Order: sequence, then structure tokens, then C-alpha cells
Amino acid sequence: MTTNPPELGISVLEDDELVRKARSAENGRRFHLLFDHGWESPAVREVYEKPRHARLALINHLIWWARHDTDQVRRLFRRSALCPGDLTRYRAYFVELVRSAVALLGRECYDPGYTAADGEGSQ
Repeated sequence: MTTNPPELGISVLEDDELVRKARSAENGRRFHLLFDHGWESPAVREVYEKPRHARLALINHLIWWARHDTDQVRRLFRRSALCPGDLTRYRAYFVELVRSAVALLGRECYDPGYTAADGEGSQ
């Protein structure tokens, strides 16, 4: 029996579980560097031209894993090394990053019913 995944905008993972899964995914090293080390990481600065580009990459990861749940993305982004301080001062900036990430991802997101036999596992 196939069940439909929850609608977009509703995460199926708790915050810590999402971070754990993202770190252990096939592209988890990149997530780890962005989330835990941010712009201070030479590896991040080597890949991304500007901090904004790195932030957009991290938001893409978070949006995908959170199934477009922007409240969860905001909470997790605040915990990341790439958060530019108090997000209340950067609300419009954050909203624009999320909007850009959603435009890039479309309806793609984490599927809790996915199994490795189905194909590629993450982003």
C-alpha cells in the first residue's frame, strides 16, 4: 500500500533529527560544513564566492529536508554558523533566501517513504 507523503510546508522530522539526517546523507559533508562551520570554513569559501551564496546553499538543504516548512527552516538557520546574527534584523533577507531556494527546488523535498531501492537518496 502506498501512502502519500505529507503536503509541502509540513515537516515530518524534529529539528535534531533533520540535522542528523542531513549530516549523514550522501551530500552530508557539504551540509555539515555549511551548517556547523559556515564562512569560517576554508572549504566553504573555496566553493562559494560570497557568504550569501553559502547561505542560499544551506537554505536549499534545509528547505528540502524540512519539506518547505519555513518555521523549521528559520529555527534551524538560526542555529547555523551562517546565520548573520539576529534574524529579526534580517527578516527581509531571510525571506528572500527562502524564496530563492523554493524557486530552485520547486516541489522537490524529502520523502519519508523513500527507500534506497527507489533511486537517489537526497538532494
